[in-house]
Amino acid sequence: MAGLAVTFMLGRFYGASVTGQYALLMQTSVFLAALGLFGLDLSLVRHLSRSQSSMTTISRALATRVFAIVAASITTLALVLWVGGTSLWTALFGDDIGVGLAAPFCVLLILRAIVQVVSAFLRCQHRYMLGITISIVLIPGFVAIAIATGLAASVYSALIAALLGATLALIVGLALLAPNVSAKPDAIGVTMRTLIGSSLPLWGASFSLILADWYVLAVIGRTLGSQEVGIYRVAMQFASIPMVVSSTISSVYTPRISSAFHDHDLDGVARLARTSVLITLILTAPLVIVLVAAGQPILALVGPEFVSAFPVLLILVIGQFVFAFTGASGTVLAMSGNERMNLFISIGGTLSLLAAIPVMASHWGIVGAAAGFSAIVIMRNIVAYFLVIRIIGINIWTGKSQTGSVNISA
Repeated sequence: MAGLAVTFMLGRFYGASVTGQYALLMQTSVFLAALGLFGLDLSLVRHLSRSQSSMTTISRALATRVFAIVAASITTLALVLWVGGTSLWTALFGDDIGVGLAAPFCVLLILRAIVQVVSAFLRCQHRYMLGITISIVLIPGFVAIAIATGLAASVYSALIAALLGATLALIVGLALLAPNVSAKPDAIGVTMRTLIGSSLPLWGASFSLILADWYVLAVIGRTLGSQEVGIYRVAMQFASIPMVVSSTISSVYTPRISSAFHDHDLDGVARLARTSVLITLILTAPLVIVLVAAGQPILALVGPEFVSAFPVLLILVIGQFVFAFTGASGTVLAMSGNERMNLFISIGGTLSLLAAIPVMASHWGIVGAAAGFSAIVIMRNIVAYFLVIRIIGINIWTGKSQTGSVNISA
């Protein structure tokens, strides 16, 4: 909702072009942060979720190594972007966004990646609300306040506000995490080899979704300009409300599903997955109905130029609602130790996306880009749903498991 508030106010006060430029900056920072993390945040959730059930702290040595690796990786990525100068900057953003924003953008990128790791450590300890708040609420929330108070009246000032929000998120996150990290002999730890072994497949599955979100905006920006990016972004932000609900519920249930797999409780996994799906559907169905029935007047509230995004909104909402039916499949597949299978699905979807979006955007504009994006997301999740049934023997809709068909990696 904080992100939606930012998009709404930018569109209403400053128009589609500024909205598109800011969207490209933020989505690119999310994309590059995920690239630099290599899935270590997801691997932490998988391997350390048992820390809460055993009432132990997390190993200080492990936390130090993880933070050092992530800081080195993401700083290197930021330096490459900085040294690349105008040519690399233009390749990412086109000519609509000046290279003068590179310095605050690179700092934001580093902070965002480290905050994501802090959030993962908090969620490992089942401190879900805190982990979610610092990773996805504080940055857009800070920007929304800055725009509402008039402190952020341009793309540059909005980027500075995001940077300050990320700094606040890091300070708060580290303060909350510190008491639960120790050098005690019984502190939960795992080898870096184990973490990295799981991180790359998990990263591939998650990164493909982030890549898709960024790539669609980047293609629209290079093909149609920042004005069309802004119009598409407004439709996507409204259409993503059901997906935000689904993803938030998933972030809560992912550590629980991981813990159930650690306990070899397949019936528990099945029940948790079904509960996740039911809660998601109960919460998202009314939102979908409102967006379909009142989409045009809702878009008109942002500005008359955004009403043309209504077909895009309809296509994206349908895709997100289908995602809600099947989203738990990817979680179950990944947390069961079948990360590589998840990775193969992601690679197939990503390759399809990379090939389809430029063609569809050039022929049918933002409507074509939305249709291609939704179709690929739906196909990926349907494939994951049937693989969970066949490989693990769990049906996420019925909440039942067939223990004779289990393939779980330790």
